[in-house]
Amino acid sequence: FHTTSPGRLTRRTTRDELGKLAKLTARELEILHLVGLGLNTNQTAEALSRSVKTVDGHLLSIRNKIGQLTRTELAALAIESGLTRVDRDEIRRIARQSRLSAPHA
Repeated sequence: FHTTSPGRLTRRTTRDELGKLAKLTARELEILHLVGLGLNTNQTAEALSRSVKTVDGHLLSIRNKIGQLTRTELAALAIESGLTRVDRDEIRRIARQSRLSAPHA
């Protein structure tokens, strides 16, 4: 088990349970987890103390290994695989963030 946020424990996903995600490195899984939480590339880079270019490289590698998926599909994959767990408050935050960052017509 590991802590994903204060006071909340989740079961650590094992390599055997990852299916096609088993091809990914530990860093790529970490990045996919953060994508599943709704973080953008800049936020992911900041959270990992890495450059945006480095995170973009990892995202490209992830897409090459598991298929050309959109960021939304990557987030859904992280959640569906159990790599990322989100609760209702996190879902609302992600939805609000998506509405705020969407281009206005």
